[in-house]
Amino acid sequence: MNIWVRIYNIPPVLLDSEESAHNTGESLGTIIGTVTKIDTRKIDFNMIDYLRVGLILDATKPIRRCVAIGGGPSKRFCMLQYERLPTICHVCGKVSHSTEFYSIPVEARPEHLQYGDWLRYVPKKKDAQPSQKGRIRYINNAPPYAKPTPSSSQTSNSND
Repeated sequence: MNIWVRIYNIPPVLLDSEESAHNTGESLGTIIGTVTKIDTRKIDFNMIDYLRVGLILDATKPIRRCVAIGGGPSKRFCMLQYERLPTICHVCGKVSHSTEFYSIPVEARPEHLQYGDWLRYVPKKKDAQPSQKGRIRYINNAPPYAKPTPSSSQTSNSND
């Protein structure tokens, strides 16, 4: 599943240039999934509160809620929000089914749920950025969305 994730609470020193933001996005993104692109367009502003990373996630595994940076007393947890995240199970965190999959009424114990709608970020229209060519870096120089190739049955019937 292709998705954008917003990584919050990153130390500002890791975002002080486009190159360091790219390196940070790639290293944190690989913890979450397979990195396909990193959006550094907002780095131009003096203050930034998140980094956007395009990922391929395994929908059969629980999504991550945070990633850790550093260790010991300086360990910092970076919270995650997924853009346009489909329905997830609030019990196990998988995208492959919803909470109704379980026979236990979830409403009975909402305080025990580790996943929820707070992991979903729905971009507002004002969040849309004008196209800034060259500011989204693709990993391995390949766009993440491969164009479908026509199957042999579609090409053979194209003259009909």
